[in-house]
Amino acid sequence: EALEVPKENSIPESSLQHRVAGHIILFNHQVDSYRALHVFAPPGIHKHARYGVTVKLSKTWGQGGAGDGGNASSGLVAHRPAHAADLLWQNVGIPTRERVLRALASALFTVGILFCTLAFVTLLTRYRASVAEKTGGAASALDHLVGIVVVLLNYVLKLVMEWTSRFEGHMSETALQASYAVKLAAGLVANSTLVLVVSHYRRSPQFQGEIDWYAPGGLLSDVRSLVVSNAWLTPLMYLFPTEAVLPFIQRRFLVNPATTTLTQDEYNDLHLGPSLGLAARVASVINMVVTALMFAPMMPSLVVIATAGLALMFWTDKFFVLYFASA
Repeated sequence: EALEVPKENSIPESSLQHRVAGHIILFNHQVDSYRALHVFAPPGIHKHARYGVTVKLSKTWGQGGAGDGGNASSGLVAHRPAHAADLLWQNVGIPTRERVLRALASALFTVGILFCTLAFVTLLTRYRASVAEKTGGAASALDHLVGIVVVLLNYVLKLVMEWTSRFEGHMSETALQASYAVKLAAGLVANSTLVLVVSHYRRSPQFQGEIDWYAPGGLLSDVRSLVVSNAWLTPLMYLFPTEAVLPFIQRRFLVNPATTTLTQDEYNDLHLGPSLGLAARVASVINMVVTALMFAPMMPSLVVIATAGLALMFWTDKFFVLYFASA
């Protein structure tokens, strides 16, 4: 079991009979962890349905302490440690306060990226709408430009959030992937729906702050372009990810086995396929479904397009798992 002990405790130092150095203690057997918990909290051990054992220290623990009047209280939490293969050992020594600061910095950086994409998409939609008005709404290559650009920005957002999630210093790979999936899903939905809505909210005298839903080059035109681009471009980008394409180019055109200075492990890594990346795929599916359902009352055909995109993503992911993925 793992015993997590806060470095700063509200209990006076004079009342502690045992001091624990460090943040996490691993025991060889569950009985040893229970014994350690009894040392710190003799009044009682309470079962917790999810985390195993939760210990609440008695409020009378501080009696006789230096000036606390017997009102000191604190708590210890014991839970099962992550599996050795799942634990990120390089993050074990990071203090809790530093993790919180890293998460805050990651959130602020992500919000800044979303504002940058909002500004870029706003300029693009304004240009697209002005061209549509001048041509009387005639079809052109710009009809699908906004959707393709938003899908490409979503892929950039995926790479950025993967880096920021690792920067946060999670204790296990499972916690890392869970955090990455939640934040990426929220970011993709915001970048695909809210960005388009805000970029079409015009304040010119012609529209008086209203959204031009059905105008040439209007919101629904760009939404249709986005859903169509999501249906075919997103599965292709996950079928040929950058972490697979770049090593292929390197080993095919840039590395000569006879003269290379790479070590054997580095050369083997060039021929190792990428991982499946389930968290990013789940976030992309959520984004595709939410975007289609959000605008389906105005354009019901979006549901059919999104369904076709989900079917294409299923078969491309199946092909990727069988022929390319390493794990």
